[in-house]
This record gives sequence, C-alpha cells and structure tokens, in this order.
Amino acid sequence: MKSIYFLFMFLMVGSGVSFGAKAKAKKVDPEEVLQRGREAFYNYDFEEAADLYDEYRSLKTKAKQSLDDEFEIWESELEIASNAFDRVQKIVVVDSISIPSGRFYEAYKLSSSAGKIAPYSLLSNDRNGNNETAYVNEGGDYLFYAQENSDGELRIHEKILLLDHTWEEKESLEGDFEKSGDYAFPFMSSDGQTLYFANNGEESMGGYDIFVAQRDALTGEYRQPLNLGMPFNSPYNDFMFAIDEETGLGWWATDRNAFEGRVNVYVYLLEDIRKNYPDDTENLAELAKLASFKDTWTDDKNQLISPMMPTINTHSEGNRETTKDFELSLGNGKTYIKYTDFKNRKAADLMKQYITKRTELERKEKDLSQLRQQYKTNKSLQTKIIENETEIEDLRLQTYALGNEVLKLEKSVR
Repeated sequence: MKSIYFLFMFLMVGSGVSFGAKAKAKKVDPEEVLQRGREAFYNYDFEEAADLYDEYRSLKTKAKQSLDDEFEIWESELEIASNAFDRVQKIVVVDSISIPSGRFYEAYKLSSSAGKIAPYSLLSNDRNGNNETAYVNEGGDYLFYAQENSDGELRIHEKILLLDHTWEEKESLEGDFEKSGDYAFPFMSSDGQTLYFANNGEESMGGYDIFVAQRDALTGEYRQPLNLGMPFNSPYNDFMFAIDEETGLGWWATDRNAFEGRVNVYVYLLEDIRKNYPDDTENLAELAKLASFKDTWTDDKNQLISPMMPTINTHSEGNRETTKDFELSLGNGKTYIKYTDFKNRKAADLMKQYITKRTELERKEKDLSQLRQQYKTNKSLQTKIIENETEIEDLRLQTYALGNEVLKLEKSVR
C-alpha cells in the first residue's frame, strides 16, 4: 500500500498539482459580466442575459457596491422582451427600405384612403410648428401629432378641422397616455377607432416600442394600450406603425439592422388572424430580429412578392411545349404565362422591361447581401453599402412603377 501511495504522490507532483497554498482564483469583474449580459440581450439570447444579470447583481451585493443606475430598467426590459419572445408573430415581410432617419416617412407609399404621414408643420400648414411626425386622415380633417409638455416629454394631441377651416385643438390624450416616457408617431386606422403609436417608457423592451389602443365608440375613451410584441418590436427603436387596408400592406420603421443615421422601413402583408411561430422554431431569434426579411417568406409564390408588383415567376419549367416565359397573376383566377397572352401590346412590351428590371434588382440585392456579410470584418465598406442601398431603392421604385403600369394597361382592355 505504501508503494502505491508514494507512486500516487510522485505522479501528482510530477503533473504540477500543488498541495500547498490554495491557487488564487481569478477575480470576476462585475462590469464585464454586465456587459456580456447586455450583449446577450441585444442578440436575443434572453436566458443567457438573465443568468448574467443575476450574476452581476450577486457580485455587486457581495462586494457591497451599488448597482448601475439603469440596471433595474434593463431588468424590466429583459422581462418584457422574454415574454414577447414566447409569442413571435408570423408575418411575411415583402420589403425592407433603408433611408436616412430624418426622411423615413418618405418611404411610406400609402394609398389616399390610408391618410398621410409627414412632419406636423407640413400637415398642419403651421410653419412655426414642431417637426414631430404627424398623421392626417383621408379627409384631411383629423390630425394626430406629438408635442412636448411642460416637463419636456412628448404627448399625443389631436385636432379637428372645423367648417371655417380652422383647427380645433383638443387636450392631449389622457389616462394610459400619461405614463412614463415619450408618446409619439401616431397613426389612426381607417376605422377611426384603432390608434397606433410609439412609447419609450416603462412598458418598452428598449427604446421606442409600438403599441395599439382601441377607442370606445360611445365614450371616446381609449382602452389600455397593448404592446405589439415581436417581430414589430425589439431591444432597439421601433416606431411609426401604419396599415393600408386598400393595398393590404403594413409598415413600420426601426433602427435595428441599420447603419448610424439611417433606419429600415419594413413592409409586410396584413393578415386577418394573428398566427405565432411555435416556441421551438429553430431560427426563432433570427425571425424575431428580422436578420433577413426573406426568411419570413412562405412556400406560396404569391406571397413572395409585394402586392405593389405583379406576382410573377420567371423560372422556366417542364418541356418546350409547357415552358413559361413568366407567370403573371391578374386576379380572378386569370394568369398569363407568355407574351402572346397580352391583349394590350404596350403592356407586353412593358412586361419585358419589367422582367429585365426585376432580374437586375434581384442581382443587386444579392450583391448587397454579400457586402453586408463582408462588412462584419471590413467596416470600410459602409459607404459603398449605403450607395448600393440608395441605388437599389431607386431601382425598386422603377420596378414597382413598371409592374403597376403593366397591370393597369392590361386590365383596361375589355
């Protein structure tokens, strides 16, 4: 037994194991732990963020040190985001438009029935008014806007255009619209009862979140606002939600996935019934943060393209007798697959231009996607990426215009 003992000791000493003073443990910096927790939060790893927040609190308590002044706010934001992550809505995002933050409202191509979004000074014809984003309805007689109160916080106001063409200003919205933070970016649905707005107060998961409140038709009072949840909201700023029932499209702006000084305006297809992703969806975090909006597309080809453009499929299939030049849906079950299907010759010529533009747009979008991937390791590409985004935005508008003209001309033939 002694020989075995001495052999054991010899091996342990030879391996460098010390039986003397305890090895000094590396001191954990609570600020580093908090920073890792913040990074996990912004990466949608909310369980990891919660663990790191708990560790940070424990380290600070043990050292009898005070917590960061904003830590309780961050804990609240984490709880809201974690709850929202359990109910990520399934939507189809058909477009993402990058635009300077000061002109973001220009990306909203709403039909006249949906009203207008622009700075308050423009919509009210008050040149001395504020430049907060405002909304006016189709008739131009109902105006919602944000204005600072005596405490410097933004509150939502409404005005009604009187018969003498002067504005009657009402008091700012009360009740739940008087809690913490700024209330801004209002939009009233065409039903006149559903108000969307953004707030960066205690019920937000970070920055501005988008909320919706229903107005009682009898009393005129608003019920308790509800957070729209993910993917509309995020740990970043999300604001200016709008819906256009005529085109079947919804819009909102966000500074997630965007360069400094710019925002992304997402366009998505409206659905009658809300559907959520299963909580065990493999790429749920990517879908919630909209890392790539094309990941939201379904297998239904008619949902892969914005309704602002003709629904087409330019991929040939089958043998020569059944080969399609394209697939264009005109609605009512009518579909064109060849240029000879057109009754309007100009529409057929424009269809050729449309497909050329569409192909060029897809190529440039693919190139832009590659540049964004390269940007992760090469920050000097930012200027080139912004130039490409501007070029793609112009090309996209040209493509939309051609597509709409094709449908307009062909549908005019009886």
